[in-house]
Amino acid sequence: MDFREQIKEAFGVDLPIRNGFGSSFETAVVIELDLPDNAFVRTEREYLNYMALLRNIEWKKISQSLKSCNGRTYDIIEIETWEKDGKKVTKETHYFDITECFQKHLGDWLRVNG
Repeated sequence: MDFREQIKEAFGVDLPIRNGFGSSFETAVVIELDLPDNAFVRTEREYLNYMALLRNIEWKKISQSLKSCNGRTYDIIEIETWEKDGKKVTKETHYFDITECFQKHLGDWLRVNG
């Protein structure tokens, strides 16, 4: 069962994502194109929130960066996680393939701002 199916089964929410679990470029979570404007940022946050709920942890963002790899555009978010009792767990990096959304948003911006 992929992560989208896990979220749908556990919370009744169908996030617009596909592919991997986001631990590397190769397994990046692909954010689907049919989102309005910059909604992919909200989808990334929702993904991280549901991931934390499923794992019974808390999280906070440490950093975020945009990178290109093999012709794709990735939003890379580094987070710190800890158990709900306050015990620190680890730092994690999550990869989101936003190529389609980013290209659409950039194209829309260029049409408006020429």
